[in-house]
Amino acid sequence: MNLDRLLPPLLAASLAVGIVVGYSLAVPQGAAFFVFGLCVLFLIAAILMRRGLTALASWCLFLCFAGILRTWLPPLSLIPDTLRLDGAEFSQALLGQLHAAQLSPTSESLVSAMLLGHREGLSPEVVQLYRLSGASHILALSGLHLGILFGVFNFCLLHVLLSRIRYVFGCLGIVLIWGFTLLVGFPVSLCRASLMMTLLIISQMTFSGENHWDIFGLTALLLLLINPAMFFDVGFQLSFGAVAGIFLFFGPLRSLLRPRHQLLNWLWQAWAVSFSAQIFTLPLLFHYFGYFSLTGVLLSPFYILLATCIIFSSLLLLLVMPWGIASLLRPLVEIFVAAQHGLMALASSLPLSGMWVERLSWPSVMLVYFALLCSLPPLRALQPCEARPSHYRLAMFFRTWPYLITILLLLTVAYVIG
Repeated sequence: MNLDRLLPPLLAASLAVGIVVGYSLAVPQGAAFFVFGLCVLFLIAAILMRRGLTALASWCLFLCFAGILRTWLPPLSLIPDTLRLDGAEFSQALLGQLHAAQLSPTSESLVSAMLLGHREGLSPEVVQLYRLSGASHILALSGLHLGILFGVFNFCLLHVLLSRIRYVFGCLGIVLIWGFTLLVGFPVSLCRASLMMTLLIISQMTFSGENHWDIFGLTALLLLLINPAMFFDVGFQLSFGAVAGIFLFFGPLRSLLRPRHQLLNWLWQAWAVSFSAQIFTLPLLFHYFGYFSLTGVLLSPFYILLATCIIFSSLLLLLVMPWGIASLLRPLVEIFVAAQHGLMALASSLPLSGMWVERLSWPSVMLVYFALLCSLPPLRALQPCEARPSHYRLAMFFRTWPYLITILLLLTVAYVIG
């Protein structure tokens, strides 16, 4: 991975460092503005000299002090209040339609949470069940739900070759993404996912290549400039940690096994995506909650599959409500909800289904993250290559012993100080 692909995440990280310094330390305003002015002059000089590393360092310093100054200003609101009120009215209208479908109280509350973001009707027992089974992210509107709902448009965008049709599908997908965000009242987690998916669709329309890290960094940069306090939000950290984990670990994990059967291949890739996201959010989960579901890692593809069935069957139920044939689809929604709750209840009742630990301190969290990054070279050494036999891959893996020792040392120190 070259430095150009890491430029937007590096700039976003520099802004985040400045935000942390601005909120945690009492920085004199005069000194901050003076250093900020020096950074601007240094940045202009570096751009004129066209020196790569010097310009990169200048941008990082500039954004770091920009983050400090940004903490002194109020957060911005790019969504007008009238749109928010209209979204809330639409959401309440859909909630009334869902209530008229005469689902069971458990199914109605679950569909309201997964489709409209209304979690008020969920019972504490259901919330605890999802937490213990490692599926709490299914209850909160996020990129998972947006990907489920609009994956078909993304698929069409990737496979339509004619430029005019491609732009039509791309614009239609963006309109539908933000239309759905409007319907559910612009929740923060969904706005975050909508912005990232919008940038992804734009990059696909313009054939910008696989610039996922650019989209990742640009999304974080825009959100932190809009509201710097968002960096300390648990949902913000978990969502960006999950996306970063997928970018880092999904490729190496997917290539470890190549099942020939299409269903097995889909299950393996779904598990690789889920494991990549969960393993990179593990330190944060231990820091904030002190709990991690072991069965959730194994059964996550099945949770997502059932969640997909619940979402689409519920949408069909709402669509057929005006024709008075909701009774045909109501049992289908009930079956999917019962299957998901039954699977989660079975998973949470198994021995060693979860892991409770003392909450990690921030130094321990950073050490665990360094250990996860050090595991990438050994993992890539195990990737299959047609020109090399399997024993060669094993030999290459054992040549990564400095990384393995570093991982053990980092985890040991994190356990001692955590």
